[in-house]
Amino acid sequence: MNKRQGKFLWLNLNRAKNYQNDLSIEYGFKLLDIDMAIIIFTADHMRVTISKIEQTKYFRGYAFSTIKRSVDRLIKQKVLKQTKDTIDARKRILSLTLED
Repeated sequence: MNKRQGKFLWLNLNRAKNYQNDLSIEYGFKLLDIDMAIIIFTADHMRVTISKIEQTKYFRGYAFSTIKRSVDRLIKQKVLKQTKDTIDARKRILSLTLED
């Protein structure tokens, strides 16, 4: 990695952390790094399920129970909502509650 790449990544990392802190204040509870990653993933992808999160390369370092616990926490805090899939009723589709 060269200096320019490092600077670019550092600025984006700082922006993400500041946004995480702002959202923590807005939602009224501390968002963990895994919470923030799940929020970003859900905002960026369509038809997100817990299984889809777990199968994504970024989340491979997290245990399924950690991902599930984080999703449950975000649902309880009304950051995410879960709806039954119209195609397969066994699936629960995750989405953000406060989408712009």
